[in-house]
Amino acid sequence: MVLKQKEREMNSTIYYNIPFAKFQEQLNTNISHKGDNLFQSHFTDFCGKVAVVRLWIKRNEEDYRRFMTDLYHNAKATWNGRVFITPQSVIDAINQGKISPDPHQKVVSKSGDEKMPEMMDMVLYLTLASSFHTFPFNKVDYDPDKHQENSAWAGAAINPEIDLLTAMGFKVEKVGDNFRGLTDANFKRVKTACLYGRNKTVMLLVNSSLLNRASGAINELTGDTAIEHKSFGTHWITVDFIDLTDDTIGFWEYGVHRQIVGVFKMKKIIAGAIIIDDNGMI
Repeated sequence: MVLKQKEREMNSTIYYNIPFAKFQEQLNTNISHKGDNLFQSHFTDFCGKVAVVRLWIKRNEEDYRRFMTDLYHNAKATWNGRVFITPQSVIDAINQGKISPDPHQKVVSKSGDEKMPEMMDMVLYLTLASSFHTFPFNKVDYDPDKHQENSAWAGAAINPEIDLLTAMGFKVEKVGDNFRGLTDANFKRVKTACLYGRNKTVMLLVNSSLLNRASGAINELTGDTAIEHKSFGTHWITVDFIDLTDDTIGFWEYGVHRQIVGVFKMKKIIAGAIIIDDNGMI
């Protein structure tokens, strides 16, 4: 009885549908998995934000815990000196249970049980998305009825992704841009940065349709799997390794680790890359 009373006192006065115990459970799960479990689902375009949060958890889990606790209780938190405020539109959408899977989403997992981010994960991604937009969405407030979490409003081209990383305290180097197809020189820069012992973390902006075909992930999906936005990068992934001896690249996306045999296949899939200095991370 005392414990339940204590939990009620610790419950957020802002997010009344997210009990403190559930918040703590989600937070501890994300930290115990080092962020590898984070899954934005095919119903959102949060891949760039999720990739940054995963790196944050790996490098400074206590700072992530502090930030999320502040966000839970105050709808406001500071990261690397920058104040993030959750918009009232997001708070209302969370409290009123208005965020739902986009019925117009063409591609989903064959399993049929694909879930969108829940509770404070969704709050965090929407807060970050409200702060770092791809032009011209920087003046557009969140509207769950328009499923903006599953649109370019929530996504990130390479420059907004760099802005988010640098604001968070990551030291980064830009390679390429938003149009698919790296030059030989830039592809070499990416490969070199990914090699073992380089003390670099590499995020790649890729064409998701082409990536799904190369990795075999297309076999796990249902719906219209035609190649979309052929000339552009549409999805952020994080490189685990490149092994030139085995001609293999490993990467993380959608809460799982995948591999592609044939490193050169990635050259035509990649639009841009962000090389992050592990020695300069938060």
